[in-house]
Amino acid sequence: MFFSKEKAEAEGNALLARMKGRGWKLRVWQNFGWHYSIYNGSMNVHPTQNSCLERYYTLLGDNKHKHAGCVFWSMNGKTYKDPNDAVEEQLNAAWTFLGEHAKIVENIQINISME
Repeated sequence: MFFSKEKAEAEGNALLARMKGRGWKLRVWQNFGWHYSIYNGSMNVHPTQNSCLERYYTLLGDNKHKHAGCVFWSMNGKTYKDPNDAVEEQLNAAWTFLGEHAKIVENIQINISME
């Protein structure tokens, strides 16, 4: 949390400069102080609330709402020094989940097929 919008924007822009890939955008809002996150589609990267540590966590949601919408994955409290590592880990977890569950659905479809 920051005491000024300008400080939150400066920290957010510094984080944007560290990110790999294109399309990252900054979001700044006030809620008992100023906060920021960055997002790219449905992937959100947030700093931890502990200002003594420079660490980040990710949320992967449906992006239907202003702040992440329905969150599908949050790395269960896991934080990362490099925000790009946080994004990579989140994507790997999502792909693993989708792969495992696609197999479940495929097996059900095969078992109920009327052929």
